[in-house]
Amino acid sequence: MPTSRPRRGDVQIDITPREYGLDYLAHSFPTQLFEPFTDGDGNLSSRPVYRDGQPVQCRVAVERRDRLIERLASLAPVQGALDQIVHRFGTDMVAEVTGRSRRIVRKADRL
Repeated sequence: MPTSRPRRGDVQIDITPREYGLDYLAHSFPTQLFEPFTDGDGNLSSRPVYRDGQPVQCRVAVERRDRLIERLASLAPVQGALDQIVHRFGTDMVAEVTGRSRRIVRKADRL
């Protein structure tokens, strides 16, 4: 069965650091629940909570992480410094020697 080519309007490109932020939030944002305890010397400290050998997730931290993911995903992409210069002055006014084989050129505030 032949595959149809996607229409140009269907292409979604994210060339911003957003992916790194989303990856951090999804995999490294601290969501494990901790509980306070007093050690043998009377010092107050904290330790992770486990139930049946599995870490317990803090509902508040999970909700905050999920809200941050939604907010970050909804932000408009930020152009890199070189792309901002090219957009501001135009492709005919900026000499680019970066080694990249392609670039996205904005036309009238659109990609």
